[in-house]
Amino acid sequence: MTNVDRILTLNFLILIALLPLVWIRFGSLAPAHFAALFLLLNIALRPNTLQIVKNIFNAGYFIWIPMILLVTIEFVYLVRFSPPQDGFFIIKQLSYLFLAFISAVSAVIMIQSRTFGYVYYGPAISSLSLVAFLSFGLYQVGVDPAVQFQLAMQYNDPNIVIYPIFKSVFSIENEEARSNLRHGIALAMLSIAVVGWLAFQYVPKKNLWNRTVVYTGISLIAFFVVFSFSRSAWLAMALMIVVMVIPIASGSRRTVVFLGGFVIAVLLTIIVGSTLPAASLVIDRIEQTQSYDGRLDAMERHWIAISEYPLLGHPRIDEFVRAHNLVLDAWSGMGILGLLASLALVIGVIRFLFRLEVQATTVTRPWNLQFAGAAALICPMLTRMFTAPNGFPEIGIWWGCGVAIAIFAVVAPLATQSRHIGPSSDRKIANAATA
Repeated sequence: MTNVDRILTLNFLILIALLPLVWIRFGSLAPAHFAALFLLLNIALRPNTLQIVKNIFNAGYFIWIPMILLVTIEFVYLVRFSPPQDGFFIIKQLSYLFLAFISAVSAVIMIQSRTFGYVYYGPAISSLSLVAFLSFGLYQVGVDPAVQFQLAMQYNDPNIVIYPIFKSVFSIENEEARSNLRHGIALAMLSIAVVGWLAFQYVPKKNLWNRTVVYTGISLIAFFVVFSFSRSAWLAMALMIVVMVIPIASGSRRTVVFLGGFVIAVLLTIIVGSTLPAASLVIDRIEQTQSYDGRLDAMERHWIAISEYPLLGHPRIDEFVRAHNLVLDAWSGMGILGLLASLALVIGVIRFLFRLEVQATTVTRPWNLQFAGAAALICPMLTRMFTAPNGFPEIGIWWGCGVAIAIFAVVAPLATQSRHIGPSSDRKIANAATA
């Protein structure tokens, strides 16, 4: 491990700390983009970077290529139909793709240099950075979270808590960005939690300190996601738990017992928590249907636009409310080319998720843990393709997808060569991954 390796790991942790603050922008760039530029400088001078880049591209070409095609097609339609200010959206998506790819390359380098294990600090660092920023911001704008919570309880409306807190702190003028603020932050935090857990598997000697750090950070993130009142984040978290439980539960009897105890604990928490006043806010959020009704109406309008302009797309699609569906938005706005590119991206993501799940259920520890975690990182992207405006995932989701591809690129060849590794090899994963 060299000083350059340590700097790369520190830079990666700084990137993790900045991901939840992506809504602070300098033009089209967020603080996380600047951290990614430093990562690029760090990896550019390494002798084996080109080979790692090739491996990362080959491991996720079915995601990289469709996304590049989709953004390219949108750029062509932007020049033809859209107002110039919409170019910001395309720049933003390309920057997300760049950050994901650079993060993937960095993750492979850290695994090879045996510094990836230190990323287990990520969940705790990101939680503390977000709490510190929100606390400072709320103090500056004079918003009291306790007062907002009391108002939410009084009117039984969770939006009274979340919207004023996030909107006042981030001071975003764009209404679409305001309405999706908590979704992007919560989903970025979920990805950070899983990456921290994955990195923890690379720690050769696990002790009370590092266990406390990683699981406290993950617990803080889970608390934040629940009380973000983001149904997209709730859905993504549920999918992540499912794709991780299925392969891990098939690994060992001890794991099955642990997961059974976890499920019982969750059920008891739900039963006890349902009697608490705050639970009514969660239930009320689940039962709210205004956004569902609006999206159904938007989808009907997009289907009408598709029926009128199925090949080239509707020339005035910018006047439509977004369908919150990647395929519908792409087809109605960019015609048949948009449909093909968006379907290729969706199919590529689903194919990758199933491939990871199959690998996770057919190999032994420690490889099944790595595949299961990588599969969990794909769930937020799949969720936002059918819940986000335009269906384009946020920066934290792309970052998580990049790390998932990096894990797959490193672990898949090793797991293929070592299918008979027993549970006792769990503590040697760092050494095996760098062999």
